[in-house]
Amino acid sequence: MDYPDTWTPMFAGDTAVVNGAVWPYLEVEPRRYRFRIVNGANHRTFSLQLSNESGQGAPTLYQFAPDHGFLESVVPIGPTGDLDSLVLQPFERGEVIVDFSDQVGERFTLTNNAELPYVGENSGSDLGELMQIKVTDPSEDPIDNSANPKNLNLPSSKKLNKNSAIKTREMDLGLAVKDGLVTYQLNGHGFGDKEATVRPQLGTTEIWELTNNTNGSHPIHLHLVTFEVIGRGPNGTDTPDPNERGQKDTVRVEPDETVRILARFDGYSGEFPWHCHMLEHEDNKMMLKFDVSTGKGRGREPPGRGHKP
Repeated sequence: MDYPDTWTPMFAGDTAVVNGAVWPYLEVEPRRYRFRIVNGANHRTFSLQLSNESGQGAPTLYQFAPDHGFLESVVPIGPTGDLDSLVLQPFERGEVIVDFSDQVGERFTLTNNAELPYVGENSGSDLGELMQIKVTDPSEDPIDNSANPKNLNLPSSKKLNKNSAIKTREMDLGLAVKDGLVTYQLNGHGFGDKEATVRPQLGTTEIWELTNNTNGSHPIHLHLVTFEVIGRGPNGTDTPDPNERGQKDTVRVEPDETVRILARFDGYSGEFPWHCHMLEHEDNKMMLKFDVSTGKGRGREPPGRGHKP
């Protein structure tokens, strides 16, 4: 599929590429493997599962890490797991363990069930198969796989204290129409609008409420900041997914949903972007700056609670 000559709000190719190879296959031995998965697509969301050609049941994905650090506990993903699939929007990452120890001679397909355009539905995709995994005979004595991946002793990650947040900002994901062209904006602005810059203080914690008033999902990314997802849903009060309970820097926000994140602005001062990580959106100004200030005269900032278009 050729890329269009003019800007488009969405481009999704028709070919599965993994590690630079088109519809590849991977040979593995009957033992446990650790995979770090990143969604590098322009726009496409992936809802990942393993399927078994023999129908005997595919191994579970045991996720133990999100974008940064570790989860509170291992999350089994699959037909009998805590989640049906591993959903990753552009730039989201997930680290998993898969145990092939009892699968000698089997073949599995890594499948994708995320609809396009993505609005939170995982009921089928135009790009349903991504790669094949072949389990070969071991080249040496099998490794002891008696331990259950679900029982990994994960290092504890330092949790942020929600009560330490000094400010709550309402951040709006919206649409604008100019000269007949529909574009996406943040807080009613596009990149370069200086009046939209917010100025968190270095060493402080804030709550950002990301409300999506558009007709599609958006992966929102903050540069050089890690945060915790503390709420989802129409009012931002629903419990986050179990594989979001760790340190992240990119979060999925569905249409008509508010996602609440708890962010610590620590370690770096200066100007950094926050933006939608869909390539065509960020390149068409769905990006704003935040200025982490030391409090030494960087100027005034917009009101503490963001404004909507």
